[in-house]
Formats: sequence, structure tokens, C-alpha cells
Amino acid sequence: MAGRKAAMYLRMSDPRQECSTEIQEKLIRNYADNNGIEIVRAYADEGKSGVVATGRNSFQKLIADFITLPSDKEKISKLYEKVRDAWRYNPYHIGFTNGHYKASYIAEKPEAHCVDKAILLVAGLRGLEIPARLRLAKVSNHIAVERLEKKLGSNEIAPHGLVEVFFDEKWVKCSPAFNKELCEMYHVEPLEFDGTKDSVFQEYNSNDEKFMEYLEDYGSFSDVPLDFIKNTFKENYPALFDLYKDKDEIKIS
Repeated sequence: MAGRKAAMYLRMSDPRQECSTEIQEKLIRNYADNNGIEIVRAYADEGKSGVVATGRNSFQKLIADFITLPSDKEKISKLYEKVRDAWRYNPYHIGFTNGHYKASYIAEKPEAHCVDKAILLVAGLRGLEIPARLRLAKVSNHIAVERLEKKLGSNEIAPHGLVEVFFDEKWVKCSPAFNKELCEMYHVEPLEFDGTKDSVFQEYNSNDEKFMEYLEDYGSFSDVPLDFIKNTFKENYPALFDLYKDKDEIKIS
């Protein structure tokens, strides 16, 4: 039987959609290869994304060192480590515009919120042609509680940003939020991640003290859900949100 030819159509209409166009393309090409189908043309219809691998030189430099690494596993591990440690974690600077969540903008900052760092890792992985997406949750931090409560009015972080990576035919998740120095300060082993298994915050630190608790899972997003982020912040920190309601960002020193 002569080989069949086909065109593929990729579409993303909703940031909550399970499969980004990158994932759709990979799945379609795998199916085609396994069934003797030649893809001769591709059509894509996707919304404008904040987590795309384009932009300023500072962002392109993020992935430049990893493009020639021999395996996706090594690319994932090295990029994760760089995002984890090169941007100091800061939960007290939150943006409320699309521009705040552009990977090219985040790449130029010296520190970043957990959502920012998750976006940066997603964009970098996509730039390395490794499918990835944003995941959001609500967590309770049991270390440095007094400082969190003084600045945010709560020891809960919502939304908290994580990353999901599609590797070895399955989704795995990780949190690049806490840089190595911060982990050492709070006696927690820095998280490592190479795409083979989940890597999220430990429940207890090395002193057997309560460290992090996951309270609620908000699901996965192929793009930055700005309205959801704003509404979640407003619901969890109403007094703080009201104080900054006429601003496009919150900066607490």
C-alpha cells in the first residue's frame, strides 16, 4: 500500500487546554510515524502567549548554553538548575499586567515570584523544543511565617507557580521557585529535576520542622491565565489587593 500523506491542524483556544500546540504536534507526528503517514503540511491557530521562546537577548542567553546538550534529560536538568538559582525567589513583587508575565521581561529581573520563575522555565523548555506548561496551586509555607503574615497577611501563597514537562511520554511536575541559598537558609535540600519524576517542595525540612503544605491544585495552563491570577490573589489577599487596586503591580519592601 502506498504511503499516505496528511496535513495536521494545531489549535489552542483556551489557556486551560490540556495540550499546547507543541504537545499536539509531537503527538500527531508520533502517530504519523507509527502508522506510515507522511505529514506534508502543518497549520497552527494559537493565541498570543507570554510563555514563548522569543524576545530580548537576555532571554535567548537563558537557553543558549543548553541547545547543544546531547539529551533532553540533560537539557531539562541544566535549565531547571539555572532558573532555580539565577533568579532569587521574591514573593513580594506581583504584577497585574500581561507585560509582567512575558518571559523576556522576567529574564531581565534579578529576582522573581514563583509564578515568574515557572513561566521562565516553561518558555526555556519550549525554546529547547521540550513541551511544557504552567501549573498553579495554593500552598502554605510554615517557615518564616511571621514575615509572610506581616507582608501578605497570611502564610499561604496563592497562586503558587509550578511547571509540568512532557518527557518520556508522561507529564511530570517541578517547582523551580526556591534558589539554593534560600533552601540552605531554611535547612531544606534544594530540589533537583531531570524530567524523570515529580520534584515538588518537601513537607518537612532537615530539622523535621513543618515546611510546605500543598492546599489546593488549580490545574494546568498552556498560557498565562492573567485574569485567574488576579482573581486568585484578590480572593486570598483582599486587603492587600484593595490597597493596590489602582496600581499595575505590588511591590512590598
